[in-house]
Amino acid sequence: MYCYRAFGFNIESEFEIAQMLSAVFPEEECDVFVRCGKTSDAMVENPIRVYLDAKFNKEEMWADLEVVRIYVGHGRDIIVDRISEKEGDEGLIQAYITGLAFGAIMHQRGEIPMHGSCVRKDGKAILFTGVSGAGKSSIAAEAIRQGYRLVTDDVTPISIKDGVVVAEPSFPQQKLWEDAVARGGVANQTDHRLYDEDDRTKYAMNVDEAFLNEPAELRGVIQMIPKEELRQGRELISEVRGLEKAVLLQLHTYRTYMLVDQESRQRHFQKCADIASKLKTAHLFRYQDTSEADLLAAAEEFINGK
Repeated sequence: MYCYRAFGFNIESEFEIAQMLSAVFPEEECDVFVRCGKTSDAMVENPIRVYLDAKFNKEEMWADLEVVRIYVGHGRDIIVDRISEKEGDEGLIQAYITGLAFGAIMHQRGEIPMHGSCVRKDGKAILFTGVSGAGKSSIAAEAIRQGYRLVTDDVTPISIKDGVVVAEPSFPQQKLWEDAVARGGVANQTDHRLYDEDDRTKYAMNVDEAFLNEPAELRGVIQMIPKEELRQGRELISEVRGLEKAVLLQLHTYRTYMLVDQESRQRHFQKCADIASKLKTAHLFRYQDTSEADLLAAAEEFINGK
């Protein structure tokens, strides 16, 4: 049995989960159990929502992901039903486990998993969010080059503890698209290919020395907005205020389709509003002629300003 600590959970797994850090804890303090087994859509009783090849109710999810079928139940159980044994598919299977499966665990527990990358420096953590391909991991990679520590990549659980917003660490790995690998000059640091999607390849990059294996106080959320035009004097960053802050957190929560009923959505939005009230929030515009260094500098100035 493998034992890990990630996303704020004590985890027991029947198999190795790539890059997760080993942990020691009493058996009775395990939060999530990961095991191999056969699954079917019949395991989700009275599904409320069917989305793509997945079924959901408030406490369960089953998904057919071509290379693997995954059942997640009651905020604690993950059953992995491998369809493919190809070595080249292992990275994709691992990504589904650490992404989709643990995202479902967080939703079933009523937590807020943000879709984004979180980094920290000098006690101040920033979460970069945005749509797929907006540049979240690219700016996080630039931050690491400038001395930041990685808290999470892709899925970031956030909550309020002792009056401050906290981001829980995941594991010391970044996932970067091939263009970000080339632009950042880190091809020699990538560990292996994870998967292909839409004629692009995503790679894993180990960041062991730059990983922050402790909860981080979150100071702000920055939404990356890609632009097709040149900057030409336009502003790089624009503060988000009022109710729009909560809406931004809601929109960029990881896999919001898992919120299957009105009660879950209302509870989720209220938590987003509570968290947003304690954070600085902004749009960061990624023009064609702006570098990750320029974008990071603008984000830092915003977070550190009064």
